[in-house]
Amino acid sequence: MLLDNDLIMLLENGFNFIKNYNKKAWKKLPRTRVEYYDYNERVITELLVNALIHRMYDIVGAEIHIDIYDDRLEIESPGGMYDGSVIQNQDILNIPSKRRNPIIADMFQRLDFMERRGSGFKKIYEALGDKDKIKFYSNRTDFKVTLMNENYSREIENIGDKNYTENYTENYTENINETQRKLIELIKSNPNITQKIMMEETNLSRPAITLNLKQLKDKKIIERVGSDRKGYWKLLI
Repeated sequence: MLLDNDLIMLLENGFNFIKNYNKKAWKKLPRTRVEYYDYNERVITELLVNALIHRMYDIVGAEIHIDIYDDRLEIESPGGMYDGSVIQNQDILNIPSKRRNPIIADMFQRLDFMERRGSGFKKIYEALGDKDKIKFYSNRTDFKVTLMNENYSREIENIGDKNYTENYTENYTENINETQRKLIELIKSNPNITQKIMMEETNLSRPAITLNLKQLKDKKIIERVGSDRKGYWKLLI
């Protein structure tokens, strides 16, 4: 029988394996440089959580496989769609939420690794901003996700190791505090990021997040495009 810690360990090991190969690319701008990950880390987490929740555990010797190529990342798990259908023939955003392992799903939800029921595909598409960046395939025995490397065909200055920029100080403008730098990085990685996620990533209150976002907008570093609910963040630097 799997224990809670076993599943969390599998999730962490899978994420760390991908992170080890998730390189950054960068492009120089007049006052700073913009950095791009090969793969969106929030999307990676969502895909790994889904694989652990929806896989079949009663197939002897079956495993979740993670394969990384130059142009793509593939995650394949045992067990097709719960109702026997194939995902490639369906409208992804309107697939009914049916859980093969409801106890595991409830555990991950309680641990805040997933949000409300049936929101996974929508979150993935919102984070990527382009449906062509990800492909889903299933048959009777397997489920496969292919996530495209966003830097494979992008025009960039250079691609380096993920640790290359850890000591690099970015001068976006004068008087930018560490919280605001963190918010800028979060917006870079996910323009659709919500204040709730910003709060989780920074351990700050909503008023503090709101204040720092306002200061960044006043300094013409970011702007909000569209409504608070359905819009997105845009970097101006």
